[in-house]
Amino acid sequence: MENKKYSTNLTGAGFLFYEIKLVSKLLNEGLEEKDVRAKIVEENLFQYRKVSSVKRVLPTLFRRANLLGKELRNMLIGEDSSIGRLINLYGIMEEDLLFKEFMLEVIKEKYNRNNLFIELKDINSFFDQKGEENEDFVKYKEGTKNKLRQVFLKILVEAGILKDQNSGKLNRIFLDPYLVEILKENKGQYFIDIFK
Repeated sequence: MENKKYSTNLTGAGFLFYEIKLVSKLLNEGLEEKDVRAKIVEENLFQYRKVSSVKRVLPTLFRRANLLGKELRNMLIGEDSSIGRLINLYGIMEEDLLFKEFMLEVIKEKYNRNNLFIELKDINSFFDQKGEENEDFVKYKEGTKNKLRQVFLKILVEAGILKDQNSGKLNRIFLDPYLVEILKENKGQYFIDIFK
């Protein structure tokens, strides 16, 4: 049994598109992480009711933003939201191994077979497989797995891949040629291959 390091961070983080754009903008302006953190908290830039909620998501946002690098962050900030959402999706995949494997093993397979529907049983089957392969995943409580299922589907909706959670219909995704070029330079060929 393999012991890859999976995380349940997504249960408390999710897509965070508005937030990643803001963090990326501040980082690209040259601010240090500590200054970005202070500015977001002091000025309540996320408009969250609780400071604790801001502090909980910031480490995830910094990891994603750093994994994207300056050029992808520039695109995330400057391009239209459909491109920005895909860049954020790439950042999530770079940061979260379980979600990355879900995209590569379930969603890529759906597109490859031209089977543009996803059902709960697809996610359950994926989780069952991970339970057989990974001793840490076996220990996840059912409530955690349920939350992960919900978050995975919500991310797919927010990225524009899934029409809505009820229909299960997957949209075809066409990647902007410039984005493809930048992804190739950033070891993102695996992401491009999902949507071929």
